[in-house]
Amino acid sequence: MISHLRAMLTVGGTSALLLGAAAWAPGPVLAAPRNAVAGASSVPSPGQSSRLSAVAAVAPGNAWAVGSYCPSHCKAGTVPERYMIMHWNGKAWSLTVNGSSGLLNGVSAASASDVWAVGSSASSPLLFLHWNGKSWSRRTATIAGAVGLRSVDTLSSSRAWAVGSAYSPKAGAYTTLIVRWNGSKWSRVAAPSLAVRGGSASLSTVSADSAKDAWAAGNFCVSGCRTGSPVYRGAILHWNGSKWSQSALPVRNSFQFFAVTALSSANAWAVGDTIAGHAATTLMLHWNGTKWSKVSVPNDNPSAMTFTSPADGWAVGLAEPVLHWNGATWTSGSISTPNWGGFVNGASGDSPADVWVVGDYCTTTCTSGVPITRGFTLHWNGSKWSRV
Repeated sequence: MISHLRAMLTVGGTSALLLGAAAWAPGPVLAAPRNAVAGASSVPSPGQSSRLSAVAAVAPGNAWAVGSYCPSHCKAGTVPERYMIMHWNGKAWSLTVNGSSGLLNGVSAASASDVWAVGSSASSPLLFLHWNGKSWSRRTATIAGAVGLRSVDTLSSSRAWAVGSAYSPKAGAYTTLIVRWNGSKWSRVAAPSLAVRGGSASLSTVSADSAKDAWAAGNFCVSGCRTGSPVYRGAILHWNGSKWSQSALPVRNSFQFFAVTALSSANAWAVGDTIAGHAATTLMLHWNGTKWSKVSVPNDNPSAMTFTSPADGWAVGLAEPVLHWNGATWTSGSISTPNWGGFVNGASGDSPADVWVVGDYCTTTCTSGVPITRGFTLHWNGSKWSRV
């Protein structure tokens, strides 16, 4: 059993945004990465330390990866991280956007000329970047209390969802944040706040398959929120075309959800953790149109998931083996690359022969509070995984 509890970044028992940290709170953030097997990464790293948070596969020879890097000393709170965007042209990854202080946590593509990347920056808690097929441009939105965005999913040029967290003075807590793009602007959509007073709630993943069917998931504090022993539980929210509502779960000890995928109104998947004591075990859930059910899978701790069709899906985490869905069962497989080792943060595929996985691994000072990390990418070509 591998325990991969994400630490909760808090200040005085209440979560806060720290641009110099590996990710913004109150959502779960990565613990210190473990060492990778020796081998240089081909992914550009403009600073001393870098990480890749998400990837969007558009087509063979066309993919985007987003993340952040630290230009020099990487101690949290001293030198803010800077956001970056990388592009795959079929032969190599190149650094396309070398941004200002901030983090990019999510990216999604509706087409080759319609891509969104989201996160937070030093100048604004909400960071929206859009690719129109020729260049990236920054979009703005003013939402009271917004802390930052963790994930985005793009359906079309007039519909996209992004999720994260916002602070509510009335509730005295960090609550869920869901925003929607209507083709001209981003605006907040009402959703269950989940948080108890003085606590926190965050959404870390969102996925939609139509205008009337979308899922978002994350976690929230249920007790002890301002103590040294807060208790968190996972949550899944559903959009039915008119409102967001909390969905009933088949387990009581869910801890958090890393990824959710909507394939149809009767087919969705979610992956996360259940918690017992200080140990986390894999939680895989399936939606059949009526309810969520627990699916038995090997305890491989997946933290990212992607489907190219209802009969082809991948779930990948910080340890091998990876899990593959063939339409009937989940089976274990091996990445089998000599340079594998690290945390997986995102996955995306546009066909059964074009799937990407991104994350980060530690190079030096791995057991300190300031590990030096590098982003990595893995690619599935239909027959094998390789480090690219």
